[in-house]
Amino acid sequence: MPADIVLAAAQVKAVGEQADAIRALKEGLTAYSSKLNAAWVSSEMKTINHIIEDLRRQLDNLAVQLDVLQANMQNGVSQLAERDILW
Repeated sequence: MPADIVLAAAQVKAVGEQADAIRALKEGLTAYSSKLNAAWVSSEMKTINHIIEDLRRQLDNLAVQLDVLQANMQNGVSQLAERDILW
């Protein structure tokens, strides 16, 4: 397999790893939120919970966007590999 295809495949993998890292961050934020709610009871928690939920949604959206990017990149790599095989 040519070096450019190997490099592109590595980049595809890296994008997937970033999506996974963002999902892990979201899970950590969820765990932190649960602990915070258990330890801190106040009127401010409604605002804090809203902010945390907004962050969780943003992280989820980013992970989905990276998944789409990864799929598109993988499609491109597959096309390159196929072209190389046919040439």
